[in-house]
Amino acid sequence: MELLKLAAIFVLILIFLGLKKPLYLVMLGATVLVGIFFAMPPLEFLRSFGLSLINPETLEVILVIWFVMLLEGLLGRAGYLQRMLNAIDELFHSKRIDAVSMPMIIGFLPSAGGALFSAPMVDNATASLSLSAEQKSVINVYYRHIMEIFFPTYPSLLIIAGIAGVPVGGLSAILFPMAVLAFFSGFLLLRGFPRQPKQSEDKPHDLGKRIKNTLLALWPFLFLIVLIMLVDLPVSLSCLIALLAVFIAVKQPIRGLPQLIREQTKGRILLASAAVMVFKDLIQASGAVETLPELVSQLPIPPVLIFSLLCVFIGMLTGLAYSATGIVTPLLMTAIPDFTLGTIAFIHLSSYIGVQITPTHLCVSITSEYFGANLQKVLLQSLPIYFVLYLIAAVVYGFLLA
Repeated sequence: MELLKLAAIFVLILIFLGLKKPLYLVMLGATVLVGIFFAMPPLEFLRSFGLSLINPETLEVILVIWFVMLLEGLLGRAGYLQRMLNAIDELFHSKRIDAVSMPMIIGFLPSAGGALFSAPMVDNATASLSLSAEQKSVINVYYRHIMEIFFPTYPSLLIIAGIAGVPVGGLSAILFPMAVLAFFSGFLLLRGFPRQPKQSEDKPHDLGKRIKNTLLALWPFLFLIVLIMLVDLPVSLSCLIALLAVFIAVKQPIRGLPQLIREQTKGRILLASAAVMVFKDLIQASGAVETLPELVSQLPIPPVLIFSLLCVFIGMLTGLAYSATGIVTPLLMTAIPDFTLGTIAFIHLSSYIGVQITPTHLCVSITSEYFGANLQKVLLQSLPIYFVLYLIAAVVYGFLLA
């Protein structure tokens, strides 16, 4: 019955999103259903709801997304976005690379707001092509998260390595081939992109100049990566510092700041972000997720597959890979004491894939809002690739390397 309740809530989320209802309203409705279905006392529900709104994690996400909105608008005003695209286009002469490069560069940043950085890049890179809003959204989200498969700055990878007691470097190394496979598999999403002939006037000695121009164009993002990865500052503070640095660099007058805030603050996206975070917290506060291990343990399938599917399901419910790995990994270690690095890699990939195919994933929702895309169609377009990637991960990591 508990499993059916969770499944019913998730199905209702998909139905109402398919009816093009605002994401924040759908998620608020789903949150209320969580409280009703799992018999949370009204006062406890309201208390958990309020605590979630002021939760530092929720506030961090909202701040990051808002700063990203402002930074994107500032970069657009100063012509940086077009400059970046021009530099990458001159370096590779490929519309495909133009479209996927910025999401992947932003993918180095483990930030929920990162999808907003690359969305305008994808939009500009595909402006001359007859791509739908859904296709643009899929490209942005898919390539935005390839780095999450193996790059050791993402919470899910760090948490599962810490719980399982395996080396992060070894786990990243064993996962890297899967990231390469995902990169090339994503080319199936790039149908309709014209091939560009190699520029005859390009000379070998021009390559250094083009690389230099590309790095100079990308300096705001490179600066942000340094602040987060090397200086180890919080993402929101890093975004604020980068915003101030660009503000100074482009010599933006202070009097233009109120207009920038008015034009770039997208209330629907901020509301949707807050609603997703509250839903995630209420799912955990209700105790709904805690009942899943006992329920799925009775299924007649191999244990490693049970825990994998549990990760997929929890990832779909919460939209956060580390919530799935944090819950499932200790249980797996108890049930499968002779687990291997391959097993841990499979669990990580299961959480990753579960998060990519759900409307509760923040990057999916804010990207769809940005492009005005139907979120349900966005998820359906990418589903076949993720299904194939999951099957490959199950065979290679779940069984061959286990």
